[in-house]
Amino acid sequence: MQSVNDTHIKTYPYLWIMIGMVATALLASLVMLAGMFPISVAPRVKAGMTTAPLFAATLALHPGGVVVAPVAWRVAYQAALRLRSP
Repeated sequence: MQSVNDTHIKTYPYLWIMIGMVATALLASLVMLAGMFPISVAPRVKAGMTTAPLFAATLALHPGGVVVAPVAWRVAYQAALRLRSP
């Protein structure tokens, strides 16, 4: 006998894939924002807070999503830096 949760997972596999993709994009954008706006710790010393969203990604995502999130963050971060500075 299958439980109700098993039938929903088997019925809507693409829904779960889309939820995973959205979560990966959200966490990658959070990491990008954390890298673009570091926190000032002391005069001329800034600390990046990218570890917290990456840790959340490891807890929330499938291992493939955990690999994709930092890669997407790095690409988006480099693109944002090039667009921001002439």
